[in-house]
Amino acid sequence: MMYLTRRFHAVGQGLFCSETVYEHRSDKPKFCAVYDCGSFNTTSCNNEIDALKDDLQGHPIDLLFISHLHSDHINGLNYLMKHLRVRHIIMPRVTPYHVVSAFVNDSEDYAPEDLDLRIQLLSHESHIGESPEINYTAIPETDDEGIERYRREILSLPDVLSPNLSTGNGSTFHLRYIPFNIRDRRMAAFEEEFNKKFEPLSIALSESDIARFKDLIEDKETLSNLKRLYRKHYPNLNESSMPVLSKPVFNTFGHICGRHLPSACLYTGDYPTSVDDGDRLLREFYRPYWFEIGILQSPHHGAKDDNPRELYSGGGMHCVLSYGEKNSYGHPSDTAIANILGENCEAFRVTENDSTLSADAQDRRHCPCCW
Repeated sequence: MMYLTRRFHAVGQGLFCSETVYEHRSDKPKFCAVYDCGSFNTTSCNNEIDALKDDLQGHPIDLLFISHLHSDHINGLNYLMKHLRVRHIIMPRVTPYHVVSAFVNDSEDYAPEDLDLRIQLLSHESHIGESPEINYTAIPETDDEGIERYRREILSLPDVLSPNLSTGNGSTFHLRYIPFNIRDRRMAAFEEEFNKKFEPLSIALSESDIARFKDLIEDKETLSNLKRLYRKHYPNLNESSMPVLSKPVFNTFGHICGRHLPSACLYTGDYPTSVDDGDRLLREFYRPYWFEIGILQSPHHGAKDDNPRELYSGGGMHCVLSYGEKNSYGHPSDTAIANILGENCEAFRVTENDSTLSADAQDRRHCPCCW
């Protein structure tokens, strides 16, 4: 027999999720997937990576999902990939313009290694850190037309998204990962204006010339104008983010903090439900599986606009909010918490000062992570 443990790592303002399948008798890891790895609290993030490495006992990360390129979701990847081997990266189909917009969004806390990593991911570098042979799958985009057709397209993607695990005694464990990548309508206008006004930067990125890009961006006027352009097209400083549904093929039940729940989990990253009818499209794409979702990672750290009450309608979900206790964004908002609880869902917090939340936690009389 095998069992699955999901973890929402205590990294503070950021997101780091992992799930591991173990062989029941030996507790030996058979499979591991990670969804995002980043935080403004790098010490907490690195500590959680070290804990995952110890738990995996030399087993690699089989699948690494990257929702988007903001630092608080990827800045732990350099450390992660120095200490753990990654076999396959699943990420949205990105362009140089995604790299630029993520860089500008994070420019107040600019870290050169984050820019380097973004360009490596853009180029699908096969060797990063201790991972010498990384494979990539880029998830295509869709718009608000043809959601049914797009779902069929996603379900026909390579078998890497449908691992079928087995042990020597004949037991099996079959998982299915279903990503959703909605087209960012604002990106086309951003691309057009960027190419006109910042041609040297555009050329440097298209050629993956990191050194040249860094030289150009050091000019204060260039950076100031680039920020102005970005805020024109992205006034809320947030872009699209790729959710991923994780579900056992044969629906089972699990538990979190002693509570029984359906076994599927929806990771959302910073998915912008408030932009371009995002909430409706998310629920429409995952409609066939919605009532199998026992755990929902609440979007964008519990931001007010991205956690509408409709997202939690139907009730019964266990909603995890990952955020830093002293963050300057007001995450999570009182409105988000009220929307979760108002639909008879439960809310769980994971901050840098909490313990990592495991979806197979044993019963306990008091759960400090619950609202």
